[in-house]
Parts: sequence; C-alpha cells; structure tokens
Amino acid sequence: MLERGGPRPNVSFRSSSFVQASHFVCFEFCTMAAPAPKRARGGATDSVKAALMNLLHVGGVSTSALRKVLREVSTAVGMNLDVTRTSVEAARAELMSEVERTIVLPRVGGDDVSWVLANPNKLLTQRLRLSSSLEAKYLELYSSRPCTPEHPWSLVVAFDEFVPGNKLRPDNKRKIMILSYNFLELGQAALSDEAFWHTPVIVRHNTIREVVGGWSRMLRDYLRLQLTGASGLATAGVPVKLGGENVLIFARLTNLLADGEGFKIALDWKGASGMKPCFRHYNVLKKGQA
Repeated sequence: MLERGGPRPNVSFRSSSFVQASHFVCFEFCTMAAPAPKRARGGATDSVKAALMNLLHVGGVSTSALRKVLREVSTAVGMNLDVTRTSVEAARAELMSEVERTIVLPRVGGDDVSWVLANPNKLLTQRLRLSSSLEAKYLELYSSRPCTPEHPWSLVVAFDEFVPGNKLRPDNKRKIMILSYNFLELGQAALSDEAFWHTPVIVRHNTIREVVGGWSRMLRDYLRLQLTGASGLATAGVPVKLGGENVLIFARLTNLLADGEGFKIALDWKGASGMKPCFRHYNVLKKGQA
C-alpha cells in the first residue's frame, strides 16, 4: 500500500479520487523534496530536481502514467515504493470506500440514476489525515483564525465543464463536470494552488442529461450534503484532526464560481434572452415583457 502523504488514485469517472491523486503527487512529494537539509544538498538535490523535470514529459492521467510518476518521485526522495497496477487499484478502492457516497436521483422518463461521488466532508477529513503538508497549512490557519458556528470560514465552491483530449477535435461524449471547493481564509496562495482544492465531484455530461433537473438538481443535493448534512459545515461541523487535536470545521457558502454557461445550467436560467435576463437582479424584466 501507499504510505502517508502518498497519492489516492482512481481510474474511473465514478469518483474524483484520481484528481486528488494528482494533487498529492505534486504537493506531498515536491514539498518533501524542496526543504532538504544542508548536508543533503548538492548532488542529492540535483537528482531530485532532475527527476521532477523528467516528469514534465509524462502526459495524461492514465494508470500507467500515474505509476510512472509515483516511481520516479518515490525513487528521487528515497522512498522506493513498490508501485504496481494492483497496488494502485487496491489503494484506490480502500481510500474511496472511506468517502464514497451514492445519491439516488430521478431519471428523465422514469427509473433512477445512482450518482456516485466523494462525500465532501469525509474527503476533507481524509486528506488532512493523509497529508502532513496540507494539515500543517490548516493548522496554521486554525491557530490564527479558529472557526466557530458564530464565526465560520468562507466556503468557495467552483465548477466547470470541459472536454478532455484534442481541443481541435472535441469529443462531447467525454465531456465532464468537475466541482471543487476551498476556503477563502487560506489566502491567495492556497486559492491559486490546485493542491489545496478538494474535488469531490467528477460526473459525465451524459449522466447529467439523464437526471430530472440536470445539474441544477445535482448541485442542490450536493450543497445540502456538504452544508446541512449530519456533519455539515453549516450545522454540526466537520471533525478533523489538526496537530494531534480533534477540532470542528465550520463554514458558510460565500462564493459560487462558474462561467456564464455554468450559472445558466446551475440556476436553470434561460440566459440573456430570457424574460428575466439577470439571475442576480430578479426584479429586472426583459424589455417588452413587463
């Protein structure tokens, strides 16, 4: 199995642990390699830098590419992990089982759609437990700015659709929606670094089209799970361990980030040509429709 601070891989779109794996490969191993002691600098540091530079030529997020990245980085920092397809799959299954959540949604035309995602609050607890670097950043923030039900942190939720592969020949059958979240109090540097973003949702566009209400319905159910569930950020708080102590993280939704098309499908909004062209100024009506 992979050691503490290692990646959390996944090779399917039924969950988002594969994205988390990419974050941890860059965040954990590079952090370990950077602050080398003085006596370890020189040749050892140069070899680590050379190994990391070689990884720039590894493209894609396939299982084989992930194994190559893990082998190169673990060798460079002296961990020498035995990375095989079996170990990657076993790690993925074990870690995803801790955070997996299934939401049953009505399908257009009848029947149900089983939407599998990572529980966002359990994902936060898991990542802080497995990543010492991420835990240190949260501990620093919590020490200077504790969050309470009366003074919660600010939750930032961002989502967007994209088509992987060749941008000149997009294949819309592979189009996916990705949702990530972060906390505003972590600061500009953390908000600009993908390693600090938690990604509990990756879902294919074709699945969204099958659900009654589409992404608007799915986003509503997701926010209910994250904010008002049994251990929601806005209710009982999310239990995490920081510096060896158990604390509760409280937050309220302050920022919902998307482009125009994203807000259109999230709010079930017709757009600028609709009778109500602005989703923010609800009392503004299209000319000739008042």
